Amino acid sequence: MRRILLSVTVCLCAVSVLAADWNSCQDDLETLRHRASDASDAAESVRDLAEELKEKRETWDQCRSFPLLRSGCLYERSEYESTKRSYDAAKGDLENHLDDVGHAIRSVEFSCGYSFGTARNTPQGYSFCQVLQRYKNTLLASDLLQICMKSRSEEECRKCLPNDY
Repeated sequence: MRRILLSVTVCLCAVSVLAADWNSCQDDLETLRHRASDASDAAESVRDLAEELKEKRETWDQCRSFPLLRSGCLYERSEYESTKRSYDAAKGDLENHLDDVGHAIRSVEFSCGYSFGTARNTPQGYSFCQVLQRYKNTLLASDLLQICMKSRSEEECRKCLPNDY
């Protein structure tokens, strides 16, 4: 009787663990869907601002091409610079959203026990490279290289880090 009770308990625990994994998988996929949608919206904003920035630049350049209007191009320059700031901010926002998508993808891979095609074809240590690259704007290049070299060769670190490292 005790064995049967123990067997049933083990089976129930195993079933609940499997269910929890699939629940996590579904939750992570839903999170990925939302993150991807947010990134898509951010990319649309960048695209629209890029077009607007091009138009503002052309207007400013055209204004400056007329000698008599040069002093009157302050408005066009101001419009261009304002749009450029909005464009740069939107690009930063898009990069943040893309980081969120990347994190969501890694969560899906872990919780669903699945590796997407690009992850299967990457060299070992790929995720380590991604972590290093996330800190490229936060840490000095020399510090980031030294941190990397604590667990990798200098050659491996230089492969992971951008050319200016």
